[in-house]
Amino acid sequence: MVLRHLDMTSFTQSFHPVLSRLKLRHLRVLHAIGERASSASVALEMHVSPAAISKTLSEAESVLGAPVFERGPNGMQPTHFGCVVLASVKLVLGQAQRMAELVEAARTGHVGKIRIAFRASLAHAMVAQAMQKLRQQRPQLEVCIMEGSLDTLVEQLVVGELDLLFSYDDARLWRDGLSQEQITPSQPIVIVASRSHPLLQAKRITKRDIAEQDWCIPAPGTRMEHHLMAAFQAANIPAPTRFVRVSDVSMTIALLRSSNMLAVFPLKLARKLEADQMVRVLDFPLPASIDQLVVVWNSALAPKQACVDFRDLLQDLWCRRDPGNA
Repeated sequence: MVLRHLDMTSFTQSFHPVLSRLKLRHLRVLHAIGERASSASVALEMHVSPAAISKTLSEAESVLGAPVFERGPNGMQPTHFGCVVLASVKLVLGQAQRMAELVEAARTGHVGKIRIAFRASLAHAMVAQAMQKLRQQRPQLEVCIMEGSLDTLVEQLVVGELDLLFSYDDARLWRDGLSQEQITPSQPIVIVASRSHPLLQAKRITKRDIAEQDWCIPAPGTRMEHHLMAAFQAANIPAPTRFVRVSDVSMTIALLRSSNMLAVFPLKLARKLEADQMVRVLDFPLPASIDQLVVVWNSALAPKQACVDFRDLLQDLWCRRDPGNA
């Protein structure tokens, strides 16, 4: 066996001088002040004195060579230099958190935790099925379902606070380091009604019929609302004047089943609900389709095996439902 001497001097010199002096505690304090804009509140949360936080901040700014924060009417605000630093700090802490979770899981034999979020209700049924299979394989797996706007969830993906995001494809997902896989392709949007809706008996449904109905309209600013209104405009249908704003699928179904209302769903979801005898698809085509459904993750971070297995289960379920996609 040949023993090789590790030259620690050259190893250390390969790092930027800042990295040899900047400590993890410096990064934690910088990030916390950036989040709270108050060194006093950071001290309270970290159970140390305000003087200790001030000293750590001073050390960090000395290493970095410029002020990271300046005091203003709204507390401690990052300087232009500080904004650059804090963006990198969030990434480094995300990587450190991911490493700690992987090390802990490997050391204890625990399967760990995954954090997922949805921005597409169409994913619920398939993800729930895949999650059940994954929990059967890993009974101790902790699954945390997070909420937030798409912009917020993308930022959480970037810094490692979120593991998997299920969303309709969107330009905001096209970020360096983020990868995605298709779960379902683009598909038409169809009108659904209660099973006893009077329009189901009509020999011919007109545009005026559609406009005069009571509707479940998606919430303003949502993707489905945009597609529905664009379809009305393209088909020269007046926008409904009698409606309830609702984007929750289960609530929409409840409203449809308790009253004569109309709503729109992606075709596959509508056909499933129809097969379950919950709604009927109306014979009135709309010139609109919904984007493909994707699962997104941060490929710049060390992968969690549970997340890899989860994505594999989803792909397997999709191929089983639609063998032509295999």
